[in-house]
Amino acid sequence: FRYSWLILYLPVLIVASYRLEKKQVFRLLGVIVVLAAAAFVSADLLWAPYPADIRFRISAAFKESFSGGVQMVINNILSNFAGLVERKGNWIMVFRAQMVLLVMAAIPFLARFAEKKNYKNPDSNTLLTLVSAANILGIFALNMTLYYVRSWNDYRIWAPHVLLSLLLLLFARPKRVLLAVMLAGMVLLVFPGGTYAYLDFSHGQDPAGFTAEVEAFSRAVEDYLVFQPGQDRWCNTLEFSRHGSQYEDAPNSFIGLTPGFGYNSILNWADTAPADLIGKYILLEPDYVDDVAPGFLEQLDIEFLTETPFGNLYLNHNSACPD
Repeated sequence: FRYSWLILYLPVLIVASYRLEKKQVFRLLGVIVVLAAAAFVSADLLWAPYPADIRFRISAAFKESFSGGVQMVINNILSNFAGLVERKGNWIMVFRAQMVLLVMAAIPFLARFAEKKNYKNPDSNTLLTLVSAANILGIFALNMTLYYVRSWNDYRIWAPHVLLSLLLLLFARPKRVLLAVMLAGMVLLVFPGGTYAYLDFSHGQDPAGFTAEVEAFSRAVEDYLVFQPGQDRWCNTLEFSRHGSQYEDAPNSFIGLTPGFGYNSILNWADTAPADLIGKYILLEPDYVDDVAPGFLEQLDIEFLTETPFGNLYLNHNSACPD
């Protein structure tokens, strides 16, 4: 579940306002408020907190002071607009451009809709277009305000909503939508070699090399990372660095671990307390950790075990597991 899906209640209310009586609309609004509140409460109870996430940081800033929270939201919006033009692979740049064009098309449509009196009882096609525009603008505003634009963050949030809006528009204005999709496809053809360069297909292109990586990691840790039946789950867990020079390939090679053995990724060393590392084993690159979190390693009670292709393996004496 993502908070972003709550934005779909907005199109539901729009349709209801034109098809239901006022009492029914207010009842529906009450149900939506209850469902949204339940979603937030359940998410807060079930999700693991991640202090580095902008949503947690904004919430913490508002708890300290209202002005501080507002300033953080403004800074995030400015950072996200700067991220729209940050070059990160042709494919992502084209998608961002398409999203901006959809937003630019939605704004004047909604403005014209609000001005025309004959839209008090719109036909089905106009209503579908209205719902599509509200969906696109809603998720764009939500993402730009309370989330990130960079890496894959914007793409994975926007993509389902763009697909939904395009499917609705396909019913309302099929000729225009098909023409727009064709033009978008032609734009992608301008970058035949680099469009998908950001994606990593190296494992599919070199299965033998990938197998060698898995086997090399398995040989390096086979005497240490052995599943122990009956032990606490953290005694069968490897903590590893989410970021570092070898991160991209490390999780793929974990398929060579003993069946039943798990791993836990450290997203941000600077926001991690030594007491939070309760897995029996830790895989990290000392130079990288010293760079992003100076002094952190000195606070750990760890014992070097062996070198691997993706960093050093350590025994964590801070865990409550027998050595």
